[in-house]
Amino acid sequence: MLPAFGVSALQRLRAGWKRSRKAMRQKRRSHISSTDRDRLATDLRRAGIGPGDVVVVHSSLSKLGNVAGGPLAVVGALQDAVGASGTLVMPAYGSASDVFDRMSRNEVTDLRTAPSLNGAITEAFRQHPGVLRSSHPFSSVCASGPQAEFITGSHHLDGRICHSDSPLARVHQLGGKVLGLGVTLGPVSFYHVVEDTWPGFPLDPYAMPIESLTYVDADGTPVTRIVRRYADRWREVRIDGRGGEWIRGVFTRHLIASGALHQCRVGEADSWIIAARRFYDEIKALAEDGLTIYTTEEAAGRRSEGPRSHHA
Repeated sequence: MLPAFGVSALQRLRAGWKRSRKAMRQKRRSHISSTDRDRLATDLRRAGIGPGDVVVVHSSLSKLGNVAGGPLAVVGALQDAVGASGTLVMPAYGSASDVFDRMSRNEVTDLRTAPSLNGAITEAFRQHPGVLRSSHPFSSVCASGPQAEFITGSHHLDGRICHSDSPLARVHQLGGKVLGLGVTLGPVSFYHVVEDTWPGFPLDPYAMPIESLTYVDADGTPVTRIVRRYADRWREVRIDGRGGEWIRGVFTRHLIASGALHQCRVGEADSWIIAARRFYDEIKALAEDGLTIYTTEEAAGRRSEGPRSHHA
C-alpha cells in the first residue's frame, strides 16, 4: 500500500517539485539566446502584425528566449506592433473545478485578483494599466486598446463560454487575428467560437447540469448567473489534452496546406498567425467533414487522406 500523506506533507512535496522544475527551466534558459522588446516587435511586424490589428495572443515566455525585461517586454512589443489603434486580447483563464470547489466552501472567486493560469505573459498583461477583463468566473479574457470595451463587455450575457457576444466571437466579428508565440495549435480557445455560434456543430461539448454561481467581477460588482463548463469526458481526447496529439496534427497540417496558417519566427520561438475569419471557416469546414477538436484517430477511421480546404 502507498503511504498516507497528510495535507502538509503533500504541500511540501508539491512545493519541492515546483522548485525543482523552476531550477531546471532556469538552467535551460541560461543556454538560450537573448532577445528584447525591439527585436520581438520587429519579428511581429515581419510576421504580419501591424497598426490597427485586433490580435488574440497565445504564448509561451520560455520559448521566446531570454527576454530582457521578462513578460512585460513581450507585452510592450505586442503593443508596439499593433500601435495605439490596435487592440490586444489574451486569455486569463482559471480552473472551473477550483471555482466550483470554492463555491462549495462558500468562497467567492474575485476577478480583481484571480490570476491568469495561461502563462506569465498573460498574467503580466492582466495586471497592466488600462487592461479590461471580461465577466466570466473561469474563462475570462483580457483586452487593451480601442476595441477592448466592445470585446470584453458582454461576456456575461450567455452561459456558454464563446457565444456570439463573447470576446473571441467579437474578435471574429472585427476581422481580427489569432497569434501563437511558441505554442502549438493545442491551447487555442478560438475553436469554441464555432461550437457556440454555428447551429450545425455535431456535438455538445458542455457538461450538464447548467449551474448558477456567484463571483466578483473585475470592477468589484458581485455577479450571480448561469454558467456552463466543458464536460470532463472530452478533457483527455480534446486537441489540447494528452490524447489530442493526433487531431492536433490533422488540424495543423490542414491549416498549413490550405494556406490559412502562416508560420513565422518570433524571438527564438516557432510561431504562427491566422486570420480569425479564415480560421472560423476552416474549423467549420472540418466539422462538416466529421472532424472536430474532440475527434480521435479511432473515431475518424484512420482517414487515408487529409480533409480538403473549404475556403472560397
